[in-house]
Amino acid sequence: MKTILEEVKLVHVAPDGGSATTYALAAGTTDVNSTGVDALGFGRVLFLWTFGDNADTGTFTGSIEGSANGSDGWTAITDATSSFTAGASDTDTEMLGVECGVNPTYRYYRAVSNRGTANTVIAALHCLLARVAGYAPVTQLTSAGQFVQTPVLVP
Repeated sequence: MKTILEEVKLVHVAPDGGSATTYALAAGTTDVNSTGVDALGFGRVLFLWTFGDNADTGTFTGSIEGSANGSDGWTAITDATSSFTAGASDTDTEMLGVECGVNPTYRYYRAVSNRGTANTVIAALHCLLARVAGYAPVTQLTSAGQFVQTPVLVP
């Protein structure tokens, strides 16, 4: 195996696709779909939600959808879902991960965040893409909202 940063592409994802340059969501109960992530050349997709100060009794369900073109035809990936109901502080500043294999039918993937009952805070949403063997090593993104500079890789 090469380094982790050569094997796994890390993408900082806007949790609300309607606001593609906002990388966190304040306390709320609004359901949102993230911006799409291109999975071409990758074999696995993992969305990782990091939460802030969630309200007691807040509910959250995170899931993954796929699309052939990244703009329409979004379809839920069977069993790619996880849920919780927040207690007084048991979900604050914690993470939730949902992973699936890349289906040849879908090139693009997005995270679906269903927030209900009481406020939940999405402090960050990341997508980790594991490359397929035989493809060139991953180049991490240094565009807006991503890495500040090219990550340092020490073999």
